[in-house]
Amino acid sequence: MAATVDALRATLVAQGLSDTYSASDTIGVGPSQSLTSSPATLPKALIGEGGEFEPRKELGRGGVGVVELARQRSLDRDVAIKRLAVSDVAQEAQLLHEAMIAGKLEHPNIVPVHLVVADERGPAVVMKRISGVEWGELIQAGETPLERHLEILVQVCSAVAFAHSRGVLHRDIKPSNVMIGEFDEVYLVDWGLGRTMHDGRCETHGIAGTPTYMAPEMVAGTADVRSDVFLLGATLHELLTGETRHRGGNVVEVLSAALHCLPFEYDDGLPVEVVEVCRRGCAKDPEARYESALALRDAVREYLDHRAANQLVRAAQERADRLAELCGERADYADVQRVFSEARFGFEQALRAWPDNPEARAAQRRCVLRMIEYELDLAHPENAAALIKTLDDVPAEHRSRLEALREAREHEKQRLDLLERDRDPEVGVEARDRATMFLAAGVCALVVGFVSLRLLRPTYASSSLRLLLVGSVVFGVAALVVLRWRRQSPFNLINLRIAQIVLGTLGLSVLNRLLGYVRGADVGDILRADALVLVGCGLALMPFHRVGRGLVVLAVIVATVGAWKSQWLEPLFIGVAVVVSMSYLALRRGRK
Repeated sequence: MAATVDALRATLVAQGLSDTYSASDTIGVGPSQSLTSSPATLPKALIGEGGEFEPRKELGRGGVGVVELARQRSLDRDVAIKRLAVSDVAQEAQLLHEAMIAGKLEHPNIVPVHLVVADERGPAVVMKRISGVEWGELIQAGETPLERHLEILVQVCSAVAFAHSRGVLHRDIKPSNVMIGEFDEVYLVDWGLGRTMHDGRCETHGIAGTPTYMAPEMVAGTADVRSDVFLLGATLHELLTGETRHRGGNVVEVLSAALHCLPFEYDDGLPVEVVEVCRRGCAKDPEARYESALALRDAVREYLDHRAANQLVRAAQERADRLAELCGERADYADVQRVFSEARFGFEQALRAWPDNPEARAAQRRCVLRMIEYELDLAHPENAAALIKTLDDVPAEHRSRLEALREAREHEKQRLDLLERDRDPEVGVEARDRATMFLAAGVCALVVGFVSLRLLRPTYASSSLRLLLVGSVVFGVAALVVLRWRRQSPFNLINLRIAQIVLGTLGLSVLNRLLGYVRGADVGDILRADALVLVGCGLALMPFHRVGRGLVVLAVIVATVGAWKSQWLEPLFIGVAVVVSMSYLALRRGRK
């Protein structure tokens, strides 16, 4: 490092400069090319009162030159005349060199050279008069938006690219060498270090350029198209940071920084796309830079074309941030859906304007993932699954939560389906009707059989015993019918309850008759208790089967008549059993 610093200092000394030279000023090397013009060969022009060009006032003054505003009489227009403040042969050559370089570059962003003349004061360059301000002053003021600065840079790149197409390097591109006109015209000025390239490059004996912007190879005395590209990148660096690319305590340190050109870390708040353009433009290795000023210009222009997309991204991100707040607050679901739709639509619009926008794609993904989490939190697997399908890469955690939620939802669905099936009166209805038919036929046959037995053998058993025998046999037949029904057909909760009520009722009847037989109770009392059991059976059956209401009515009639005439109870029970059974069988046959 010390050897490098010493070598740089020695080079500066050889060029007549010291450590105190301002690193923000241009280091010049006289023209190495032969000139086709000299003050002696230039046409004479009258500059002064009564001449073709009438000076009006001084516009600016530099170290060796002065620019005056003049009126050209023949065309009645204002022009700018650049000439030397003090006559000097070397400076005259430099002035003519700059005029020759700029004069062959006819481009909207390069100040036109109208004429090169000479008078008793020496050569004078007549140029278009520019009214405006240096670009560097706008940058330092900090009031101009970055997008406007980038639009200016695009025009500067166009001027540089045109010069390259004509075989000319500028070598001193920087904001102070760009003028912004009153009507937003952009001009790249000061072509004093401009050189014509030979075999795509130019060599200088010494350091030429502005140290705070220089490409590394320029410190070594060479330059090519990519050197100007570096200067454009260094200018972009100043737009982004407000500081020059290379910095140091003195000119030697700045030149050393330019030679090493260490990477720069930009603030996270800067546009990523523009930062990448700047990094590539300021790459230390010329091969890593943009191959031309046009390529750098197109990269900047592409970003400008994406401004609308970036604005959409910012607006959509605001909605996405609001979405995160609403999700955390457990706000109304409709509000969350509305804000999510707005954010998602904004990102989609941004991607439609710029399909490869990494910021929009990443922000959209974050937004969708947040909504997926919200839907999962609310146990909405269908909504979450629909959102997951829109993403190429979904975290395993989200998929696991979705699968767990789906399994829980399926389990709940199965449970609800089972409950619905248990409460569906149509499940097993045909088998239930068949079982009822068999039970009715059995009851009818048993009643007829026992009545016939009593008529043939009146004394085969006492009245209470007969009731017990009939009830027991009916209960047994009912149990066999229910068992066959249960095994051969669908059986849900309704069918189970009907079976339980029927068997429970018949079982209570048998128990009532058994207790009455053991106690020697009166037949009327036993049958009245049975009637009440039948009332309870009918009431219990009403929610599950249509026969419940009819059974309640018949049982109430039997109980009422029995309370009035006890001797009618047994014939009524026999009659009800036969009539109900026969009626049911007849109705079933009629429906078939």
